[in-house]
Amino acid sequence: MKKKLHTIPATGAIQLTYSHRERLGGLHAIASYPMARTKDGAIIDLSTLEDASGGQAEKYYFTAPLQEGYAAVSDPVSGAGIAFLAGSIY
Repeated sequence: MKKKLHTIPATGAIQLTYSHRERLGGLHAIASYPMARTKDGAIIDLSTLEDASGGQAEKYYFTAPLQEGYAAVSDPVSGAGIAFLAGSIY
């Protein structure tokens, strides 16, 4: 199973600052999250982290603030995860 990115809200829009080979579009393009359409018309789930061997990379920002001020990554197999909290130190 692939690792999963968790955000609240779970859907929204993103603005790209980088997309390897412009898979999702060029600089500042807007895409949907988590299900985004590639330039070839395929639909990909950005909340599922791809293996590095796939050769893909994206850097993006959500166009609206996250409601809960956090993002987390988890591994469904091991149960391990890490959360990034905005404005708090734990």
